[in-house]
Amino acid sequence: MRDDGYHAPAPDFSSFQKGYDQGQPQLVYRRFAGDLDTPVSAYLKLTQDQDDSFLLESVEGGENLGRYTTIGMRPDLIWRAQGQKAEINREAQNHPYIFKEDPLPTLASLKAVLEASKIDVDPELAHRLPPMAAGLFGYFGYDFVRLTEHLPDRPPSPFDVPDGYFVRPTLLAIFDHVKREVVLITPVRPDAGPEGKKDAKIAYDEASDILSNALHALRQPLAEKDEAKDLTAPEFTSNILPTDYENIVLKAKDYIAAGDIFQ
Repeated sequence: MRDDGYHAPAPDFSSFQKGYDQGQPQLVYRRFAGDLDTPVSAYLKLTQDQDDSFLLESVEGGENLGRYTTIGMRPDLIWRAQGQKAEINREAQNHPYIFKEDPLPTLASLKAVLEASKIDVDPELAHRLPPMAAGLFGYFGYDFVRLTEHLPDRPPSPFDVPDGYFVRPTLLAIFDHVKREVVLITPVRPDAGPEGKKDAKIAYDEASDILSNALHALRQPLAEKDEAKDLTAPEFTSNILPTDYENIVLKAKDYIAAGDIFQ
């Protein structure tokens, strides 16, 4: 550890090269004291309002902050689905809005992407890293259940939102609130780039640069944003009559009493 408390990238190049040359995805990471930034300030510094970035808090019991906070950004792959139509963007960093339809049905498509995104971490390394050090991050909407259960037709949704949406970040910043440290991680996948497999030294140096640039961003003061002025509160209009809403609530109560709805 250097005098300023920051670790050099790990693993070292020779350890990285052994797995990389065998075609195995690797994790390169740096850890440092996490008492100078909050997760929100780190998120703002690192992402700079980038699309497809996220901040996930872990909460226990509905009110107690959990051990980890995960920030992710710059995905190299984005998966989304609407009903049985799945689409994948495998060049998300250069072309974030270009998706290709997957011929596989939605659940099979997601399973294949999950399998392809696996990183087998050496046991010696695994205990040094948070459990969410890599992978897919996203959501399933409520209507995803229609892929496994036959349910009545639904009214058309007023929102253009996918039933499922997952990103595979190339940079994660994970706050460990127990150890009071932050771990910066970048997954390196030998076959992820459109140009094919890179030389191990080039791949390692690029990963080290990603971590160094992230550290540099975190060391900078948080940029001030101009306060929005003269904001007018929006006018909300209900899309359902009060009597119709009351009938829906009464019907839901009947389902609850019958045991068909439960938490």
